Amino acid sequence: IVGRMPRKDGVVVVVTGLPGTCRAETVEQIMRKIPGAMSWSAESYFRALTLLAAAHCETEGFEAFDPACLTKENLVAWGGMLELMELDGGGFDIRIDGLGVDAFLCDVAGALLEDP
Repeated sequence: IVGRMPRKDGVVVVVTGLPGTCRAETVEQIMRKIPGAMSWSAESYFRALTLLAAAHCETEGFEAFDPACLTKENLVAWGGMLELMELDGGGFDIRIDGLGVDAFLCDVAGALLEDP
C-alpha cells in the first residue's frame, strides 16, 4: 500500500473489512511508515450520531430510546451538528454542537455513550 502512494501530495487511505480482518493493525503499520500520518475512524461519526439520537429522545421526553426517531430528516439535521476539527495537540476529532451537547467526541464518548 505504502509503495503505491504518491510521494508529493497528501493521500487518503480507506481501510475496510469485516471484524477480525486486522484493520487496526494494518492502519498502525501504514502510520509507522508515513511521517505525519494520522488516522480517523468512521465509527466515531456513528458514535456521535448515536449520542445525538439519544439526546433527541431525551429532549422529546421519551422514556427510552425510540428507533422511530431515526428518520432521514433527523439524520440530516444531526449530521449538520457534527464537524471534523483539527485538535490543538494534533489529530482530529468530531465536534458535536446541538441538542444541548457542545463537546468533542473524545471528551464525552466514554462517559455519555456508556450510560444506559
